[in-house]
Amino acid sequence: MHRLLVFAATASAAKQQRCGCAVIGANASLAANPACPERFRGHDALDAGTAELTVAYLYYRDVAYAARHVAAWNAYDDALLAKLLFLIVDDGSPRDAAADVFAPLAPRGRVVVVRIAEDLAWNVGGARNLAFHVASVRRETRVDAAFARFHVAPTSHVLAVDSDQKLSPALLDWALAHRPAGCAVARGFPRVLESSGRKHRRAHPGVVLESRRTYWTAGGCDVDSREDLVGHYGFTDLAHYGRVEAAGCALEAAASAPPLVYMDEPREKAAFFSRSTRRNRGVLDAKLAGDAAWSADYLRFSWDFVRLS
Repeated sequence: MHRLLVFAATASAAKQQRCGCAVIGANASLAANPACPERFRGHDALDAGTAELTVAYLYYRDVAYAARHVAAWNAYDDALLAKLLFLIVDDGSPRDAAADVFAPLAPRGRVVVVRIAEDLAWNVGGARNLAFHVASVRRETRVDAAFARFHVAPTSHVLAVDSDQKLSPALLDWALAHRPAGCAVARGFPRVLESSGRKHRRAHPGVVLESRRTYWTAGGCDVDSREDLVGHYGFTDLAHYGRVEAAGCALEAAASAPPLVYMDEPREKAAFFSRSTRRNRGVLDAKLAGDAAWSADYLRFSWDFVRLS
């Protein structure tokens, strides 16, 4: 039987400034924005164990997708499951929260849920930042110490996937064998349509395989309130890739990877929010041209750990 454990923030922590992420600066020091290590109280039990790769899904009221993912996980063999930890980032679902949906499905493997408290429109960047989140600690100066002790994803590398993309065992084996070295990032994963098996005309722009260190070396996803990509659709991933290249890191095409399976069914969130990319395209162009500042603000919401075990 699966137990549902909730690690909630204390009342005093809830009154404090929202938790930010640690960024690795040019001098390899940790810059807090601001760090809230009390969020991680009780989280020490969520160590990597035998896991070698965290598979992070962004979730928003996608009940049908959740069931299909769990059915796929339940078909994986024990050897593969032992190498994986599934991290579900619930992007503020007002109902059908991930913890309530996944627990009755009894997924095989290790599943952790992190829930964002607010229901923010198109909060892809914020949710992705939470998946890669690390917190610095006062009086602690070594980068490795913070990365080892205070984090959401417990493994060095994360495969971040949208909830409408299903992963085959072959793709996961590929990801385990091709975790990028140094500060490289693997993206541009091919995909096929679940309904027909035909190749999709475009590689998926948002699925990415990278280390937590690389993610924050590049500055994460841009959610700065001065030029806000959150609340508007599009270009969140391209903004991150721009920062990766600006940090001197390589973007590697994952063209050799077995394809993602695109569960081509409209997601519920798309029915409520505009998918126009015009505004975000302009914001990104301004940032890439140096006419607007990159983000220095990463998590503008409260959040809590939930563990399914």
